[in-house]
Amino acid sequence: MHKRHGYDAALRARGSLTSWITAEAIDHWVVQPRSTRRGQGFYLDFAIKTNQMLRLVFRRPLCKTQGLMGSIFTSIFA
Repeated sequence: MHKRHGYDAALRARGSLTSWITAEAIDHWVVQPRSTRRGQGFYLDFAIKTNQMLRLVFRRPLCKTQGLMGSIFTSIFA
């Protein structure tokens, strides 16, 4: 039974996601203010490149990757 416990732990660890987010990344991730009354806010190139990299790594559509990044940063700021 002991071997089975180690096998199960290894399977759980294989599915874990560890990431390191620097203070610089957090500072650059915040949406810049709108330039006009009804204009859209814009992200810096750093945030866009990070989002595109994760989209390619996880092979997900852009809207899903945006949701992933939103949940990551929401958990950091909470």
